[in-house]
Amino acid sequence: MRTSRFSTDDLRPEERFDVWRDAMSTSHDITADPAGFYGEVVTAKLGRMLLHRMSASPQQVERSAGKARRDSLEHFVLHLSSRDITALAGDREIKVPGGAISVNDLARPSLRASAPEDGSLIVSLSRDLVEEVLPNTDGLHGLVLNGVTGLLLADFIRSTAAALEHLPSAAAPEIARATAHLFAASVAPSRRTLGEAAEPLRGAALLRARRYIERNLALPSLDPEMVATAIGLSKATLFRLFQPLGGVATYIQRRRLARAHEALAGAARDRPRIAEVAYAVGFSDPAHFSRAFRTLYGMTPRDVLGTRGREAARDRTALGSEGFPAWVRELG
Repeated sequence: MRTSRFSTDDLRPEERFDVWRDAMSTSHDITADPAGFYGEVVTAKLGRMLLHRMSASPQQVERSAGKARRDSLEHFVLHLSSRDITALAGDREIKVPGGAISVNDLARPSLRASAPEDGSLIVSLSRDLVEEVLPNTDGLHGLVLNGVTGLLLADFIRSTAAALEHLPSAAAPEIARATAHLFAASVAPSRRTLGEAAEPLRGAALLRARRYIERNLALPSLDPEMVATAIGLSKATLFRLFQPLGGVATYIQRRRLARAHEALAGAARDRPRIAEVAYAVGFSDPAHFSRAFRTLYGMTPRDVLGTRGREAARDRTALGSEGFPAWVRELG
C-alpha cells in the first residue's frame, strides 16, 4: 500500500511548528504553541480515499470560509480521536466524545478547539465517492457518528489502519468503497444502505479476527474458539468468514508457518534452533512443526535457515514528505 510519512523529528526545534503549519495549510490553518511542538502524520493512499494516522502537540485546526472559497478542496473528512473534542461546524457548536467520528465537509468552514492528536485516525473521502452512496450530502457537515453503525465504522477504520502493511495496493479501491458504504449506513441507516454495508461489515469482522490472530500466534492455546470469544462472534459466524481462506485452524497454522519462515530466512549470525522458532510461533511439538513446514514450503526449516530468500510480503512504496499535501490536493 502506498504510504507517505511527514514528521518534524528531523528538524531543528525552532523550525518544527512553522514547517508543520506550512504542510497542514494545504487544507487547514493551524494554531499552536511553537515551544516543544512535534507532529507526525502517516498517510496511506487508497484510491479515492486517504487514511491518515496523526500524532501532534495540542493544535487548533481551522478551515475558514475564505479558505474554502479560495481552494478547490471539497472532500469529506472523518476524524476519529481518542479524546473529547469541541468544534464549530459553521456557527454550530458540536461536542465529539472520544471514540466517536466527526464529519467535516471541506466545502464549508469549521473550527476545532485546541487538542492533541494521540494517534488520531483521519479519513478523507472524495466527494464523488460519497455522492455515489449518499446522493444528498447537504446535512453531513458537523455530524457526530457515535451510534451502533458509527461504532462499526470506527472499528473498520481502526482495523484497516492496523492491517495496512499487509494489504496489497490492488485492494485500495475496494477498501475505499467499503468505507463509503459503512459511512452511508452510519449517516442514513436504511434497508438499502445497511444491505450495501453488509459485505464491508463482514470484511471488518474478518480484519479484526486476523489482527487478533497475528497478535497471538505465539500462544499454543490459540484456536477458533479463542478467536471467536475475543472478537465477539459465534464460532459458526467465524467459520463462515474464514471459509474462503481454508478455515480458521488452517489459517492460523499457515500464519504460524509464514512467521517461522520469515524468522528462519532472516536469521544471520546467531542462528536460532529450529525448536526455538517452533515454540516462538505457537507450536508445542517441533517434529509436527517441521512436517507441517515441509508440507507447505516443500523444504525443511533447516533448508531455509539463514538464506534471506524470502520474498517481500507487501508492495508498499515509501514516499517523501511531499506525498501528504500532494495527495490531499489530488483528492479534491
